[in-house]
Order: sequence, then C-alpha cells, then structure tokens
Amino acid sequence: MESMVATASLAVRTIIHDCLGTIIRALFFIAFSAALIFSELPLYGLIFFAAAIVYFCMSYFLARRSAQEIFSAVAATTQVSREASDMLANMEAIHGNDMGEHEKKRLLSFLNIERDVYIKGQGLIDSNEFLQKIFLTSIFIAFVISVSIEAKGDAATAI
Repeated sequence: MESMVATASLAVRTIIHDCLGTIIRALFFIAFSAALIFSELPLYGLIFFAAAIVYFCMSYFLARRSAQEIFSAVAATTQVSREASDMLANMEAIHGNDMGEHEKKRLLSFLNIERDVYIKGQGLIDSNEFLQKIFLTSIFIAFVISVSIEAKGDAATAI
C-alpha cells in the first residue's frame, strides 16, 4: 500500500511538472500565432488572443481544482493504508478480543471514503475536460462561421 501511495504521489508531481512545460510552450505558440494573425487580420488576431487568454485562465482554474481532488484522493489512500497496517500489526489482539467484525467494518468505512473521494475526483476531472473541449469547439465553430461569412464562400480567401 505504501509503495502504491508513493507511486501515486510521484505520478501527481510528474503530471504537474510536465504540464507546466507544455503550457509554457503552448503560450509561446499562441502568442506567435496571434501575432501572425494580427498582422494580416487585426480583428481576428485580437479575438484569437482574447480567446487564448480566457482559455488559459479557465485551464489554470480547472487544473488547480483537479489537483486538489487528486491530493485528497492520495490522502484517502494514505489513511486506508495506515488503518490496514495498524490492523495487521494488532492482529493477535484483534483475534484475542474478538474484534474482527468491528475492525472489518471500520476498515470498510475507510475504503468507502476512499472510493467516494476517487469517484468525486474522477467526475470533476471529466467535467473539467468536457468544459475545455466545449469551449474550444465553440471558438472553432464561431471562427469557421465568421471566416466563411467574410470570405463570401471563396475557399481560398477563407483558408
């Protein structure tokens, strides 16, 4: 159990540190793209840049909220591990005092808490991903419609 907690904790740190590099590279790419678009079509460049800022603010807020849930899940796993270790260390006393059913119910309650925390965290991560995809899809659809209207059906101008 302890090694699983350490592995999960390492995975969380790896995800966070890898995402920071990805976000920084994406920020430079978006700034370059906005400058390129702005030089040709200032209005679209401004809209692109504003949408990118909104997206990054939203992504940061959602990622922060997801990270808090991941930390809660790791803490719940640590609690279960501690209780299971305590129960195993005191196995003779538990059998001697006929407390097996009580300890089993107590451990089951900690396992239920852990399961609920993981379900809540996964639901939050899924809803955050859905919100990001809906935002990006909406921006893309709005961009395609506005460019198509401005190009008046000419594919070369739209591209």
